[in-house]
Amino acid sequence: MTASQPLQPSLSALARLGFEEPEAVLADLERLGAWPHAAAPGGRRLLTEVAGSAAPRLVARTLAAVAAAHPDPDAFTARLRRRPGFRRRLVTLVAASRSLGGWLAAHPDEADRLADGRPFAAPRPVGELAAEATAIVARHQDPAAAWDGLRRFKRRELVRIAVRDLTGRVGVEEVGAELAALAEACLEAGVALAAREAGVRLAGPEGSGEPQGGAPGDGPLAGLAVLGMGKLGGGELNYVSDIDVLFCHRPADGADPQAAALAAERVIRELLSGLGGVTPEGTCFRVDANLRPEGRNGPLSRTLPSYRAYWDRWAQPWELQALIKVRPVAGDRELAERFCAEAWIRTYPPRLDPETVAAIRHGKARVEAERLPAGADPRLHLKLGLGGLADVEWTVQLLQLRFGGTRPEVRVQGTLPALAALAAAGAVEAGEAAWLADAYRLCLRTRNLAYLVAGRPVDSLPTDTRALDRLARAMGEPGRQRLLESYRRATRRARRVVMARFWEDAG
Repeated sequence: MTASQPLQPSLSALARLGFEEPEAVLADLERLGAWPHAAAPGGRRLLTEVAGSAAPRLVARTLAAVAAAHPDPDAFTARLRRRPGFRRRLVTLVAASRSLGGWLAAHPDEADRLADGRPFAAPRPVGELAAEATAIVARHQDPAAAWDGLRRFKRRELVRIAVRDLTGRVGVEEVGAELAALAEACLEAGVALAAREAGVRLAGPEGSGEPQGGAPGDGPLAGLAVLGMGKLGGGELNYVSDIDVLFCHRPADGADPQAAALAAERVIRELLSGLGGVTPEGTCFRVDANLRPEGRNGPLSRTLPSYRAYWDRWAQPWELQALIKVRPVAGDRELAERFCAEAWIRTYPPRLDPETVAAIRHGKARVEAERLPAGADPRLHLKLGLGGLADVEWTVQLLQLRFGGTRPEVRVQGTLPALAALAAAGAVEAGEAAWLADAYRLCLRTRNLAYLVAGRPVDSLPTDTRALDRLARAMGEPGRQRLLESYRRATRRARRVVMARFWEDAG
């Protein structure tokens, strides 16, 4: 008998368990104590869960990499075999996300956090997240180390949210809200760190007298409010979202207005650089401030009177439409609340004139014509396709603009909460609202899981059958055909409502 012959029964057994390339995983499974069956206590249970995952080979390789990098590999693998909750959370995560699995292999001590199930039982309040993030950056005197600490905090919390998502503890709305809360925490800590790095001491909320950040001995130069827009403002971030923001500042009492503006701009530039920077610890968030007046050509921050003047004289319909989503997310909260109140006065007129409706429809037509990538199938594009995310969002926003002037209860930032409010107000039929919500939830969840699976932004359903199969398994679907059928049915129904309510309804 040759030396390779004893391996054949092992390879055949692994193939029967579902491993497509058993010879590629044999060493990894042995390292984990999952093979042979009697190699270690709990090995059979671990082997069964790895084989039944969405990506058995990837799971075996990633877990073996975490074990190899761990300071105590034997203790890690023993815990993995013996603790079912730890095993289920870790296997589910690394089966779905190559990038998060790779991060755990680079930071094996972070994998140990998955052993305690309590942090995954409920969402963390945004105040708690912000306090932790602010404490992390405050303990580092070196700005580079502080930003890296914030990046690691963000990735650690992203793992927690992804585990809650993938193990079925939360729906897609809750995932969006938790990701938005994480972004708010990073912004709050980031503003304090950026002010310190820029040598600016920001005033606290008006009347508080409390300074924030900056170098000791400097007087407060400006109050700075960060306003969430887009999906951040709506509390509905996905894993691939940039965070859209506006900045509004106020000169402190007795401060020179121009000096205050320059100070605010220094803080903002440090914030954008720090949050968007990429190091071996990863990145925090890509921040997009281009929804501001005059876009890239305009100042990064304005005072509230300057915003009011712009809105009243020059704002285009799409700019006022974008303000549907605005809400305070960091910095000077009192200033931010006044900003929102002024914005909504202009966003929700008593009556929406036909010219504004025509302009909004023209903007939607341009998006459909210009932003869909060349060669993309509009029936499969999750964001810009027929019945997809943009279709639902534009329809909901047009209805909000039509009814929000007289029905304040529909002035809601999130798409799904706004849809529910519109249905309750009689602005859309309950069945139509249900169809729009079903499509929105499915497209959003598919896009989220597609990102985790591919490790990069994915805007269309995969056309590769293996990739689509893996995505379907990560989503808990029995196969790619069921996923395609569900997607086509949901988006077809949503498109019917969009045609009726966005394009045809004369209001």
